[in-house]
Amino acid sequence: MSKGEYLAKCKQIAISCIHRFVVVLLLGTISWLMMVALPNWSLLDPLSRSFDSFSFTDFYYSLYRNSDEAKPNDRIVIIDVSNKTRGEIATTIESVVSCTPVVVGIDIIFDRPTGDTIGTRMLCESIARNAEHLVAIGKLTGYDVETDQFAGLSESLLDTIQVGRGYSNLKNIGEGGFVRDYTVARYVAGDTLFSLSSTLACRYMSAFGGASIAADEPDGVIHFIPQEFTIISADSVAGHRDDIAGRIVLMGNINSEEDRHYTPLGDMNGTLIHAYAIDTMIDNPTRSMARHWVVLIEVLLLLLFVALYWSIFDACEKNERKVLLAVINWIYPVASAVLIIFLSGWLFISSHCYISPIILLASMALLPNMVELYIASKDKLLQNIQQLFAKLTTKKQKQ
Repeated sequence: MSKGEYLAKCKQIAISCIHRFVVVLLLGTISWLMMVALPNWSLLDPLSRSFDSFSFTDFYYSLYRNSDEAKPNDRIVIIDVSNKTRGEIATTIESVVSCTPVVVGIDIIFDRPTGDTIGTRMLCESIARNAEHLVAIGKLTGYDVETDQFAGLSESLLDTIQVGRGYSNLKNIGEGGFVRDYTVARYVAGDTLFSLSSTLACRYMSAFGGASIAADEPDGVIHFIPQEFTIISADSVAGHRDDIAGRIVLMGNINSEEDRHYTPLGDMNGTLIHAYAIDTMIDNPTRSMARHWVVLIEVLLLLLFVALYWSIFDACEKNERKVLLAVINWIYPVASAVLIIFLSGWLFISSHCYISPIILLASMALLPNMVELYIASKDKLLQNIQQLFAKLTTKKQKQ
């Protein structure tokens, strides 16, 4: 191949690449518009729900499920009060507060008084006495779809105590109760109520001069990279003063079978999920500050790569193209899916910004057909344009 032929082929590939890039970009835009319209189309509601309960970041995090390289967390300590009476929990609260943590979150629902009157009185007195250091939970009830509000919190022993409250409801997706997102705040009886996780994160950031979290901040994806949280038994709090001082403390029933949910890391206790959510919000409290330009560049590079690939395919000789097409038929669908899985997770981890993988997946899955359609119609379209210009030129000359 001479230098001239080589340059001509490179020019052909470059021009073809630009054409393919336009096609892919348009296809991505169409896919995005379809995804926007999909939830509002009742006919496709089951399909929309299946998309909502699926995220490719789950694959990314699941790679860490059996990993032994969990990083130690130096912000959050969990106090296990499983099988403890109310009186014992009251004593634990006193011990924890004496260790000077930043804030203590009580991830336990206390129903109305039971037969343990002494323990109940001790618990109420302890919470009231240490209220400034505590955040107790409540369960949101009575959701109204029309107003997007909850009626209030479920009845609790703490309703008559002046203590900070945050709701404990996790954002479950689908009937299986899969949890991957945290929530910031919800409207309750006309007022804004923050979640337990966002309240504790705000208290921690305020203590160290960090930015707070706005009530209108959108929900986000929990960063489920495995972490090793310090878990201390309620009986051994006194021996871990240094571990508790200056940290967030979560008190919960770690061994509870009722408070368990599916996550990208597998079955997980609700208190641990709150710990991951708190840590995520502290690392990235404002999603609106995410580096959206990073995501844009990465997506454009992906589209350019796909366009270049198909341009090289078009530049091949017919015999070479047959072999290449045979390989593509086997590799392309698998490679596309794998690339999207890792790209979606990488986008979120690197730029703290989530983009729906359905847009990218649809673009890559339908790209070959769109390219063939483009090739088939290109010559005819150019011919029609040339004829139109010829008619206009002829008409102008006659005038």
